[in-house]
Parts: sequence; C-alpha cells; structure tokens
Amino acid sequence: MEKQFVPYELALKLKELGFDEECLAVWDNQTKELFLNDTRDLSIKKIPTVFTLATTWSQAFDWMLNEKMPPLSSILFMNDWSGNIELADRKKIVFISREECLEKIIEISVKSPNLKH
Repeated sequence: MEKQFVPYELALKLKELGFDEECLAVWDNQTKELFLNDTRDLSIKKIPTVFTLATTWSQAFDWMLNEKMPPLSSILFMNDWSGNIELADRKKIVFISREECLEKIIEISVKSPNLKH
C-alpha cells in the first residue's frame, strides 16, 4: 500500500510548497511510518505537527500541475515511469522515474515562483 503514496522526503517538500489537500494517510515525522486514515478528513489544519500529509502520486502530480507549474506545461509518462516534462517555452526535461519527475517539477516551481498559475 505504501507504494501508492509519495515517499516521506517528497511529502515534506510538498508541505513546504503549501500542499494542503485532504489525504488518506499521514507520515509520522519521527518514525517515518505511514498511517492510513479512516475518517477521510485529514488536512494540514486538522493534523498535529508530528505528522506530514501523505499524498498519493496522482494527487501530488495533479496539485503540482494545477497549482505550481507554468500554464501549458505537460508531463509524458512511459510504462516504466520514465518520460519528459515539456514546459510552455518548449523546453523538455527528461526523467527516469516518477520520483525524479516529481523532484524536477518541485525544483522548477521553487526556482521559478513567478511562473505559477
């Protein structure tokens, strides 16, 4: 089940960017363990600071593309999770895993905050 969620380190980076969507699970900040939520009502405002929201991969990519990436950006995934990111200026960034892809779009968002929607 843990494979459905972004790793703890990436969840922390999303938190720093302002991610605050309801999630199905949380990461314990001390043990780095994943805990599933059965109330379906977890957001930053409702969890103790000892936890970090654990977003699913699809939720993380949707949020980044809708909230943090420049308009007209796209991501193309292949069957093995490799692919490329195409930015509005036609620049292509290649990645070999979904972890690397999420790292790269977080990096783009941090380096170019003026490109946000």
